[in-house]
Amino acid sequence: MKKTTFITVVLLFILNTIQAQVLWSENFDNLAIGSVGSDLTGKTAGKGGWYTLGQGHGLISNLDFSIVAENGRGNVLIIQSSLKKGYDPLYAERKIWKHGINNIWKLRDSLNNILKYEYSFFIERKSTNKDKIFEEISNAKDGCLISQKNINGYTNEVSAAGIAGKLNLPINKWSKAIVYLDYYSGGDLYHEYPDINYIAKSSISIGVIEAHTLDLISFKIRGYDNSEDYYRIRFDNLTISAVNTLPKLNTNEYLSDKFNLFPNPAVNMVNVNNKENMQVQQIAIYDISGKQLSTQIFSNQTEIQLNVENLASGTYMLHIQTNAGLVVKKLVKK
Repeated sequence: MKKTTFITVVLLFILNTIQAQVLWSENFDNLAIGSVGSDLTGKTAGKGGWYTLGQGHGLISNLDFSIVAENGRGNVLIIQSSLKKGYDPLYAERKIWKHGINNIWKLRDSLNNILKYEYSFFIERKSTNKDKIFEEISNAKDGCLISQKNINGYTNEVSAAGIAGKLNLPINKWSKAIVYLDYYSGGDLYHEYPDINYIAKSSISIGVIEAHTLDLISFKIRGYDNSEDYYRIRFDNLTISAVNTLPKLNTNEYLSDKFNLFPNPAVNMVNVNNKENMQVQQIAIYDISGKQLSTQIFSNQTEIQLNVENLASGTYMLHIQTNAGLVVKKLVKK
């Protein structure tokens, strides 16, 4: 019995190792307190191999990227932007990034072909200013864009190609964001926010193959806070793992499978219907950058003809609000 138990424990350990393999992590505890680096042009790496870039009106300082101690967490990274009031907040940008992830990915077990990266973040909100954006971007080693999403620092609305917005993330509280990239499914992306029990599969697949392996993850903020002229984000516990299991999708993702768009690609009109006779209240059209272009209201209709004649040729996301929940579908306009 003891031998059998020992073998079972060993097998469980091996299976668990295969399912989740941490390739790299950064909790900033081993980095000295103070500025991350001394180069704000992004040419020379600072502490921990992080590159920093600062631009815009107002004061730009190496201290805009700082390692600080926080009670109960150890060291964390703070990114902050200062800007004189009255200037365009788009020009008050601070960007920090890490590359070389492609080399880390090569260390994975052959069964773990899903890349998972996660991090904790804390958005400070001190005023009613809405000109504050936090942006996460990941790129492949050949420069191909893999994932891009924005979080409005005031409304907490998340916008990204292929996922819904208005996730109501907590303000002035630590949250976690997780991204899954399935290399052998045609490049499927999954976004997870466990603090609000939200998981979504992007309706846009990026067609990832080994030649487009993830190499760079960057974080950027722009804008300012009216009360103190600062906009701050705190980061902690960044982890890159190789796994072989995708997260279980929310109900909204299952609802998407029930809807059909035709013709797709469309020229002037597109028919929207579903197998379950779900009632549609409204349809919002977004471009692939996450910008909302228009909204049309409907009276609980189950079959809809949507006029897309005025849209330029390209790819769009339809956010379909139904009596059963939100559905997101991809539309191609000729």
